[in-house]
Amino acid sequence: MGTLKLFGEPPGAGSGSVSDHAALTNLDYAHSGHSGFVPSQGQAIVDTLRVNERLALGVDPSPSTGFACRPTISAAADMKAMDLTPSITLESGTRQIWALTGQANANISPGATVSLMSGLDFVALALGAGRVQLMYGIRIRAGLFVYTGDAPTIWGQLIRSPMLLLSTYPTRVIGLDIENMGGISATSYEAIGLRIADQTLTTGNKFLIEAGPATPYLRLTGGGNPPADKSNLYLKFGSTLYRVVKTGTSMTLEAA
Repeated sequence: MGTLKLFGEPPGAGSGSVSDHAALTNLDYAHSGHSGFVPSQGQAIVDTLRVNERLALGVDPSPSTGFACRPTISAAADMKAMDLTPSITLESGTRQIWALTGQANANISPGATVSLMSGLDFVALALGAGRVQLMYGIRIRAGLFVYTGDAPTIWGQLIRSPMLLLSTYPTRVIGLDIENMGGISATSYEAIGLRIADQTLTTGNKFLIEAGPATPYLRLTGGGNPPADKSNLYLKFGSTLYRVVKTGTSMTLEAA
């Protein structure tokens, strides 16, 4: 069995023949209720924190990594290297709730250079000769479950504008940049820079793309094929939105 170090302990602390830190193994279960734990919960906490040699969780002694979770696991079932599933009850008031937050703060001295700075950086990497059916660099979802409150607005992803406070302004700000998906190798495969599935079941507006202000510069609708003489594409000329339609063999515009 490996060792477990409390956060902030220097390298070597808690090591030796004892696998669990004394602060954990010496908990006084009989009197733990006064600190918010009952004996069974105290024992469960210690059992949960008994980490074997395949999982190192704590402060990495390397100065380049503040926190490291590097399990090496032979998975016989679905596995997660880390699972953050808080259970929160909001009884009153207005609050904001996050499962995970982070912010990379760097104080850059004159003469120093940061070649790349990222608030979030993940890679899904498969090795070996097995089979990978689907792979996502990032996979997210927002949802409602047995929720009966007011109807919310749900974003699958929101890319916020940059924070610029008492700083040199950037030369360019890009909300979303998609690299060349077809430039990885000369091997033949299908490359798609951006794919948006059709929007179908809702009885409300079904917009695949809505770009611009309230009356958009460009709109592409979904929900099914258009009539033979019309398209699902709308373009704005002046302050008016027009639908691109077909007259004979020519393309014309029709006020939306």
